Amino acid sequence: MLDTTKAFIKAYKKKKVELEIINHISLLSKSILSATTIDVFNNLLKEHESILSKILGIETIQQRLFPDYEGQIKSLGAWGGDFILATGDTTTTDYFKLKGYQTVIPYSSMIKIV
Repeated sequence: MLDTTKAFIKAYKKKKVELEIINHISLLSKSILSATTIDVFNNLLKEHESILSKILGIETIQQRLFPDYEGQIKSLGAWGGDFILATGDTTTTDYFKLKGYQTVIPYSSMIKIV
C-alpha cells in the first residue's frame, strides 16, 4: 500500500486544481467537522470523495473496494486505501473483518468521553 500511496501523492502534485475547487473542498472539510446528523455527515463525505475522485481520475475507495457497503466510506491519507473512515452500525466491524481487514477501530475506542 505504501507504494500506492506514494504514487497517488506524486500524481496529485502534478495536477492543476483551480482555487475555486480547493476552496470548495476546504469548505466541505469544515462542514464535515460540524455536521450534526449522520445523514449530513455521510452526504458531505460522499461529495468530498466524489470531487477528489474526479481530480485524481480514479474511483473512490468505496467504488473500488467496497461497492456493496451500505454506509459511507471516506479515504484518509493519499487514496491508497490503507486508511479509511467508515460510517455504519453494529455490523460494520464484521463487514470489514469478513473482507479480510483485521484492524478495525470503532469510534468509541478513539475518543475520550468526558
